[in-house]
Amino acid sequence: MNNVCYELMRPAQVVARRKACPLAYLPVGGIEWHGPQNPLGLDGLQVHEAAVRAAHRGGGLVFPVPWYGEHRELHLAEANEPVRDEIAQAMELPPENFRRGCMGGRTLMQQSRFYQELLDHIYHQIRSLGFEAIFVLVGHGPLREYVALTTMVFERATGVKMDFAGLTDLVEGVPVDHGARTETATMMTLRPDLVDLSQLPEGNAHLIGISGKDPRTGAGELGEAFVPAAIDELVTRAAALLKRPASSGAMNVRPG
Repeated sequence: MNNVCYELMRPAQVVARRKACPLAYLPVGGIEWHGPQNPLGLDGLQVHEAAVRAAHRGGGLVFPVPWYGEHRELHLAEANEPVRDEIAQAMELPPENFRRGCMGGRTLMQQSRFYQELLDHIYHQIRSLGFEAIFVLVGHGPLREYVALTTMVFERATGVKMDFAGLTDLVEGVPVDHGARTETATMMTLRPDLVDLSQLPEGNAHLIGISGKDPRTGAGELGEAFVPAAIDELVTRAAALLKRPASSGAMNVRPG
């Protein structure tokens, strides 16, 4: 299978593929607890793999996940009470590592602005490499706020056509959760080598940092139905992105 990951390709390979389809996929995610059964990089891993599959089918190139940069004192399981202390214990770390001020004293507003600037920096870099359209695939739900604003501003400022979505935005009726059935099902379908359901406690034991339906029931069936449909829609949306006029504003997605 031909490679579609920008960082793994040689120059001539990139040029040929970019000329055929000047579309860049940018998967975004972070490092966060998603239950003992899932990898800590779930958010970025799932959207990266989905982007790779979409690029193989519909063209384009996939850029690396920016794993770092989002504020780590808000919207992360490790930072939220009451699970914060439980996760710290499971990771064998002191709870204060995840409390307010853990990011060197920078305010939440400063951390938020930094991430917006990081996204803008990445968009400019992708544009400089000859791409006419960028599809940002959002793996961590709260990052939508930053992606929505920065894609709209960047498109209007540069003419590069922009769109964004999370995987659950692409298929109606799929529940949004955290480390529960939906996210575990997605990983089991896209990267089954990284999921180990045996790490979950037996019976009705408390599931630390998991919000949603029990991932041990029906995850396989959900993933087999949901993930292919999401990739189908992603390929369709990406193709439409290259055909629509520039500077029309990033397309809206269903909130999740």
